[in-house]
Amino acid sequence: GLDQEGGGGSGNVGALATQKLTAVALGALVNDAVTDLERGGAREFGLDVFRISPTDLPSELRLDGASNLLRGTELEAGRYLTSRWFVAGQGRATALPGVRVEYRTPAGFRWMTTWEPRYQPAEPSFSTADEVVAQRRVLGTFLFWEWRY
Repeated sequence: GLDQEGGGGSGNVGALATQKLTAVALGALVNDAVTDLERGGAREFGLDVFRISPTDLPSELRLDGASNLLRGTELEAGRYLTSRWFVAGQGRATALPGVRVEYRTPAGFRWMTTWEPRYQPAEPSFSTADEVVAQRRVLGTFLFWEWRY
């Protein structure tokens, strides 16, 4: 149908398209800023790896605004001790820090061990009271084989 001015409502589509393009441009700008910050941080602190990335949050911790952004951001800093040994620390505002150690063998195996916090899911409830989210420390060890041809 036509609106009162005789148009087909394309103004709404144009406004939506402008909003989406603005969001994409802002996302690209933020991505570039984070990439620059990661590179600068790695150089500044003598690190081989410095990452700023989003992390999963349990639904019980989801908040609005800057608090959600802070809680959902993870920092990782790592360094190669030798060509075969790598050590990294990981941290976020809502959890205790974790650590990851990796070792590569000459035969193509990679052994990775992590000690990091995980959230324990809350027991389902119909209560609207604030729920406390429990954290647990988890030890994981993994063995990978990388085959190159």
